[in-house]
Amino acid sequence: MIRSAALRWRRDLTGFGLYLLASLGTPASALTPDQVLPLPADVLEKVAPDLRPMVERHVRVEPVSHEAYRRLSVPELRGKALADLASVHDPAVLRFVLERFPLEDANARFRILRYIRYINLDRWAQLPELPQVLREALIRETDPKLVTELAIVLRCLDGKLLGNLLAGKLREPSLANVPELVDEEEAAALFGAGAQIPGFLLKPPPLFRVKPDSPAARVVGFGDFGVGREAQREVARAIADFHAREAFDAGLTFGDNFYPAGMTSPEDPRWQDQWEKVYGPLRIPFYATLGNHDWVGSDSPAAQLLYARQSASWKMPALYYTYTVGPVQFFAVDTTVYTERQLAWLRDAIDRSRARWKIVYGHHPISVAANTNRSAYVEAARAKLFPVLRHRVDAYFCGHHHSLGHMRPEDGVHFYVVGGGGAGLYGVAPELPEAIFATSAFGFAVIEADLSSLRVRFVDSSGRVLHEDRLTK
Repeated sequence: MIRSAALRWRRDLTGFGLYLLASLGTPASALTPDQVLPLPADVLEKVAPDLRPMVERHVRVEPVSHEAYRRLSVPELRGKALADLASVHDPAVLRFVLERFPLEDANARFRILRYIRYINLDRWAQLPELPQVLREALIRETDPKLVTELAIVLRCLDGKLLGNLLAGKLREPSLANVPELVDEEEAAALFGAGAQIPGFLLKPPPLFRVKPDSPAARVVGFGDFGVGREAQREVARAIADFHAREAFDAGLTFGDNFYPAGMTSPEDPRWQDQWEKVYGPLRIPFYATLGNHDWVGSDSPAAQLLYARQSASWKMPALYYTYTVGPVQFFAVDTTVYTERQLAWLRDAIDRSRARWKIVYGHHPISVAANTNRSAYVEAARAKLFPVLRHRVDAYFCGHHHSLGHMRPEDGVHFYVVGGGGAGLYGVAPELPEAIFATSAFGFAVIEADLSSLRVRFVDSSGRVLHEDRLTK
């Protein structure tokens, strides 16, 4: 009963999910310094005295969201303020929220749980007292919606904690290569992300070729697009116009393929409306990766993997896989859920590659022209993915930040952010020293390679080339 209800609530996120993640502003960790400000004085005056010091110190939102905060009633503002605090990375702030959680009204508790699950689970999982507090709340709770949400968060938390524990065991020399333990760690990590994926869908295929025996390749890539809005269609039309002049051999997606909660099944009608009708006419095979929004629905990762078996344009043989297009070997990775198996596979696949150019792509940035340095996803990418890439590959492409950006290379890796596929844009901070180019614009990347050079162009939705970079060997 709880399980079926949980899946129903997880799938029915369109209204609340967009409200949570958009209508009152993007979390501060995804915004640039000039975009986020403390709540204005008239809003802070409405915040209860027991919350006001913490809110004033830690909550930062876009100025355009201030009016939305002003429209909230006092009880609504309290719930929103607690939820905003639940996205802060400081353990002391999270404990402050946790102490108040059992005492708040249903609306506030629901908001806090959603922020724990969708924005800050990695940080919350570091509080040893969290599981007991949530279990006690579940025993007492009578509201069906809250019972469901508590069950989901506890299930994900159990998987997260077990996955972290097993990942640590796999780093012990005597246990490093035990196949059964590797299987359990991956299963626990996926369970911690809320997904249900059959084991037979997880195994990456052997290296395959998209354009064999060719000295040159041209590929298009973009992320953060699956919203069904006009901006998405404009980008697709610009890709079609470019393709008519300079044909693409393949396409890449950098995740957040379908908002707000991925796909429900391979038969979801949005496959036709938001994928086949938009990108199918291009007749380009697109090799996809998942973003965090693609992980929100329990069945979404499996749905996207299975749909690849019936589509001519949507290609996704596993959560992570590798293939060549002419002189380039691409490595598609999942950056929402890192498993020891994936990282070991990636390290081995890169080391075995004899390709002229090696490009890794996923969803979350390692470097970006925005104030995301505190983002748990960016921190995870730097801590887990970057050590595998440094001095091994030529470039890393990603999305997540809804902008176009080229960042300064580190340890031989060049960074490109291509999150302008159609979802609402974020601001950028091009003045950051690590930014070579950054703009808040819809668009895509054109990646061209031959035996002597790798060329990257950013093209906006009107077809203009905004920026170009070239690497040579």
